[in-house]
Amino acid sequence: MNLTAVGSYKIKRFKKLAVGIKNNSMIDIILSARLMSRFVSSDSLLIPIPSHHGYATNTLKLANLISKKTGAEVLNILEGRSRESFCELKRNGNSYIKGDFFGFRLKENSRIPENRKLVLIDNVYATGKTAQNAEKVIGQECECLVLANASIKLKDLTIKGE
Repeated sequence: MNLTAVGSYKIKRFKKLAVGIKNNSMIDIILSARLMSRFVSSDSLLIPIPSHHGYATNTLKLANLISKKTGAEVLNILEGRSRESFCELKRNGNSYIKGDFFGFRLKENSRIPENRKLVLIDNVYATGKTAQNAEKVIGQECECLVLANASIKLKDLTIKGE
């Protein structure tokens, strides 16, 4: 999987925007979409990652705004189980997840066009588990575009911004 991050979570600006996305701040979602749009081509298919609620929430808003700027199509095809936030688990010292933690599945009657560039949209890349689980369910190679990289495994990630 090719991962692209606009910037590092360690940079205050990107951390603030990433947290703002998670907390449904429309101004932060709009600003993030502007930054992320630079890395999306019009022939891309944007797939928002479901939140801990089990469906795409703020990542869907983000994907829709990126779509408006780039002409890329949004495919809201993933759903998962309602669960505790992965971010909260890590904050509480439990970064190990077992089995099918996310419970990702394709929505009923979802169709994924072949030979198109699939781009998973999320706010933060930390461990890669979310994107890897989503790609597995989709069954095709995907790229992943995030606002901020919070991983220390930089060899697996291209940071395109600051």
